[in-house]
This record gives sequence, structure tokens and C-alpha cells, in this order.
Amino acid sequence: MIFQRGVDVGWELPPVSRQMSLRQFEERHPLLYGEGTWPHKNIHSDAEAAKAEGLTEPVGSAPTFFALVTRAMMTCFGAGWIVGGKTSLKMIKSVYARNFVTAKGVLREKQREGDAVRYVFDVWVENEAREKVVVGTASALVPSEVDAQ
Repeated sequence: MIFQRGVDVGWELPPVSRQMSLRQFEERHPLLYGEGTWPHKNIHSDAEAAKAEGLTEPVGSAPTFFALVTRAMMTCFGAGWIVGGKTSLKMIKSVYARNFVTAKGVLREKQREGDAVRYVFDVWVENEAREKVVVGTASALVPSEVDAQ
């Protein structure tokens, strides 16, 4: 866990980046949804299936990119993420196998919750052109501290 108590609003999550690939898109579905639940040829793994749906090429599925936000929060907050973590995320732009994506976040507020403090972040995932592809919020619950607002 790399989070340090006492950070102020505006504190930035350490970014988490990943180069996408068609192989990742193909391998991700059995991991996310179970073996055999998705047809092998789909918009996430097959160029012809993607084109049949009006896409220029296969696109990644949203949970692939949501996981980058999860990794950033887990890295920073450990148990505060596992026990009290929350997200609200929305995919707003397609991500292709050629894209390099980075999850980022900025601390928006600290809220008292009983004997703990919830750290609420505006989060997003952006591609190499700095276009946002995922937007939303993520928060973690940390044992109480003196400086919580």
C-alpha cells in the first residue's frame, strides 16, 4: 500500500498503464465471464464480427479498462479498497488493440464514515492521445485520521 494519510484534495493516484493487444481481448472473456459463455468470434476478438456491427476493428470490453482503476485503488489502499472500496464507472469511447491506456485519478473529497474516512476520487482511463475512454468515481475507506475534513 503506497497511500499516506494526510493527503489533500487534489492528490493524484499513481497512474496505471497498459498496452492493449488483440490477444488480451481474446483471452479476457473466459476470465471475466467463464469458459464457453462468449462465442469465439465476437466484436472483441474478431475483425469480421466487429465490422459486421459497424466497427472499424475489434474493441476491448469495459471490464478490461475498469480493472486498471481497480489496480490503482488496490495499489494505493490495500484493505481500504478491498473492504470498503466503491466505483461508479462508465465507458465513453472505444479502445482498440493498438491503444496504450492509462488509469488516473484525483482526490475530490474526504468524507467521514463512522470511525473511518472515505477518500473519493474522480477517476478516468485515457488513451495515448489523452482522450478519456472511461470516466467515473472510485473511493476507499481508511481508518479514521485527524486531518479528515
